[in-house]
Amino acid sequence: WCGHCKNLTPEWKKAATALKGIAKVGAVDADKHRELGSKFGVQGFPTIKLFVNGKATDYNGGRSAKDIVAAVHEEMGKAAKARM
Repeated sequence: WCGHCKNLTPEWKKAATALKGIAKVGAVDADKHRELGSKFGVQGFPTIKLFVNGKATDYNGGRSAKDIVAAVHEEMGKAAKARM
């Protein structure tokens, strides 16, 4: 994995712990799973995608656990409001 991916790993794990039971967090090595990466338009690494109601969107925010958790909560709020 590249340096940026390695730097993101501990933050990603912290975000996953904070979001446990609230949202699913996962990681895919798109070098090994090229078909999946291609399906979701992964062109560089690391790429973060948010999936809301089955639709993938690019995440271009900060790379700290706090930033990732905040973005997930924001997207969840938008999804809840759309259901009203």
